[in-house]
Amino acid sequence: MERLLQRLQQGLTQVRASARPLLQAAIAAPIAWILAHDLLGHATPLFAPISAMVAIGATIAQPWQRAVEIVIGVAIGVALADGLTLLIGQGWWQIGVIVLLVMVTAIMVGGGAMFVQQAGVAAALIASIPSQDGVASLHRFLDTLCGGLAAFVITVLVLPVRPLELARRAARPVLDELGATFELIGKGLRRGDPAVAEQALIQARATGDHWARLEEAVGIGRQAARIVPTRRHEEAVLVDLAQTVTQLDYAIRDARILARVAWRLTETGYPAGMRLDLCAREFARAVYALEGHLDGEFDATLASRAAAARATRIAIAAPVHDEDLLMGHLVGQIRSTTVDLLRATGLSRDEALTVMLGAVEEGRGDSAE
Repeated sequence: MERLLQRLQQGLTQVRASARPLLQAAIAAPIAWILAHDLLGHATPLFAPISAMVAIGATIAQPWQRAVEIVIGVAIGVALADGLTLLIGQGWWQIGVIVLLVMVTAIMVGGGAMFVQQAGVAAALIASIPSQDGVASLHRFLDTLCGGLAAFVITVLVLPVRPLELARRAARPVLDELGATFELIGKGLRRGDPAVAEQALIQARATGDHWARLEEAVGIGRQAARIVPTRRHEEAVLVDLAQTVTQLDYAIRDARILARVAWRLTETGYPAGMRLDLCAREFARAVYALEGHLDGEFDATLASRAAAARATRIAIAAPVHDEDLLMGHLVGQIRSTTVDLLRATGLSRDEALTVMLGAVEEGRGDSAE
């Protein structure tokens, strides 16, 4: 029962997160049918709602150019397949021939991968569904365009996407995974456990997948902000957010290097009393505070900057011997990570370097005491 309730709760959370695209699809599909049935007079415009559903899904997961490409691919696939069906008839072997010819044609006209795929899917449907009359090709082609038009109107004018919300939602997994990676690095150093440090390295590598989805979401959001009239004011915020995304990529690379060095340190013997694990914990705090920064919370921005700077201050204050190259590498990487995280909060490179160097001076002062 407990697991069932947990699964239901997760399902409700996913439904809430997908509420907008679900509502868009529920509205666009019947509108596409009405356009084709009442406006064009088609008796059973099956491909109108199908095209609308395909287009809605494309505008959520793909940039707008590819979404348009997908809709056009469906329309062309419908027209070509319906024409070929009238010539060679229907049957199991005709399906293969029609799909092959349509996809080859799509490639020859310069269509992208999604264009070719959707043209092939449309061709398979047409080859499998009997046509009602000799002019069905034009009807189905127009039905497909009605679906694309309905989806465009719904997603651009009636229920447009929320670019900032899309980007911020994609950022959460990145920040959660990256913060957890820094925590694991700190845990491995604190315990002197190579297995934990290795786990941190594995997790740092996996974080890159979340970052790729975040980068795509920001790109889609910026494109939507330019197209959707009611969301154009969000484009400037998304430009700033794009800088954070770039610096997060650098921070993920930093985490991989720190995890690799921590792994080697724990394998070869980590000096007691160094407490460089505190640096990793400060980086985790800085990363978690970035979520508030992305939401426009200035206090969170300051908290992230302060935590990133403290990491360098702690590292510089640690009694690292000059001849210890591995420890020197770790300290140098901590300084580099501080700069990247500071830049993720909107600071320029010069400003981030100034803050980092200030933390270096403070750390040296702490070491002298």
